[in-house]
Amino acid sequence: MLQEERIRPIPALSPAGGPPEDRPGDRTRVKPFPMSPGEEIFAPNLPDEPQSMQFEVRVSGSICELRLNDAIAAALAKHPMSRARLVSGRFLARAPRWAIGRVGAEGVVCSEVIDNEEALNSLRDEFYSSLPDLRKAPAIRALLVHRLGGDSLLFNIHHSLMDGIGAIRWVNSVARAYAGRADPVPEVDPLSVRDLSAFVPECAPTTSVEVAPQTSSGIVSGVARVVDRDEPGFGIVHQVISAEQCDRFDPSVYGRDTTVNDLLLAGLHLTIERWNRVCGGDSHRISILVPVNLRPIEWSNEVASMVVIVDRNATTPNDRADHRALVAAVTSQMNRIRSGPGFSRFLGRPEWVRWLISNTILPMILYTPRVVPVSIKGPVDSMLFANMGRIDRKISGFGPGAGDLTEFWASPPVTMPMGLGMDAAFLRGRIHLALRYRRALFDRRAALQFLEIYLRSLTELAGAVDPDLPVRHDERSASDGPDSSRD
Repeated sequence: MLQEERIRPIPALSPAGGPPEDRPGDRTRVKPFPMSPGEEIFAPNLPDEPQSMQFEVRVSGSICELRLNDAIAAALAKHPMSRARLVSGRFLARAPRWAIGRVGAEGVVCSEVIDNEEALNSLRDEFYSSLPDLRKAPAIRALLVHRLGGDSLLFNIHHSLMDGIGAIRWVNSVARAYAGRADPVPEVDPLSVRDLSAFVPECAPTTSVEVAPQTSSGIVSGVARVVDRDEPGFGIVHQVISAEQCDRFDPSVYGRDTTVNDLLLAGLHLTIERWNRVCGGDSHRISILVPVNLRPIEWSNEVASMVVIVDRNATTPNDRADHRALVAAVTSQMNRIRSGPGFSRFLGRPEWVRWLISNTILPMILYTPRVVPVSIKGPVDSMLFANMGRIDRKISGFGPGAGDLTEFWASPPVTMPMGLGMDAAFLRGRIHLALRYRRALFDRRAALQFLEIYLRSLTELAGAVDPDLPVRHDERSASDGPDSSRD
């Protein structure tokens, strides 16, 4: 996720002094309290597309299930939102309500022994195509996979509990507890900061808002669907861009403001256009959802709660006709997103308008989407892209017996008709890409072909990948170009 450094919380956050059991965020919450709008977005029960976040680590050694169970119990005790459960749904203008109690790790961990990648792929897809019950805490599951070359640990976390940065922080607590290391938390109340109105953009009074580009028709093109069935659940494919390949990224050729993240995003715009062209789809305006981390720099990777907003990065056919124009358009919008004017615009509205959006318009979109006009809902975006940043700096190791952290994968839940999301994470100089797709949009072969086009697009944009260098997939790659007739 992007780190927003110019948005800061108002000073009056609750201090977290005293022993852990006396800290405000760790107290048992007996009285129910309302969900935030961001949490409610992921609360509706959608059996075909469960709102499960993928967080998967692999180590070079082995992980003990009993010690892992104790470590998860310790992480649950430290972070109150990981113990939250849904106690009542929405009723008219009253938001769904949470309650937080003391819970243990019973039933959270299960384990498997896997001896081949194909079996692991199938197991992973099914694991993340299920969802922990939000009415029973904790709404988190862990799958320990013993395998040659090092164990894998898969976490399935309900997205209503926390955002991606929050989930990384919670997993980090598991790793520290497993390794027997200290796990300090910042002096903020993790429940109070869920109220995004507590964040005040310092640039709000003076920032001029740059409007995202529009085509004359205003049409947003989705990623072309290549299956003809409404199969439930998700598939996930992994890909590594090696350290040698990453060393060839040089965003500075496009300007000093351009980042590697901008190149990754630009590559997705180009890939969607090319994928749609091969599949016979349209490529008008392409719009990619981008989560933005609102945590201030002082605790940018802390607090296991929902503290994000989303914004859009969009390009037109004219932008994509020239690589420099494409990267310039992406970079300009990302600079705008990082400065936070979209959020400023929302907070600048009268309180009654914000209440109306959160308690009337948003619930209608979530629970009765067919009756809400497109003019209110807005167009469906093309896909979602999140950048988890440098995992080396965010997740501790699991200790000597587990060995080094060798892989990290994350992916967001996505719903149809968008149906596609990608997460990038940087580990030891490599980029780990996880592409998550609805099985009603892609099958596994199509997902791997989409990734191949993506790598070729990055080759052209940044010289980051040499066509003669092998690209490592989590399984053998498919032939070039999507084959829409296979189903």
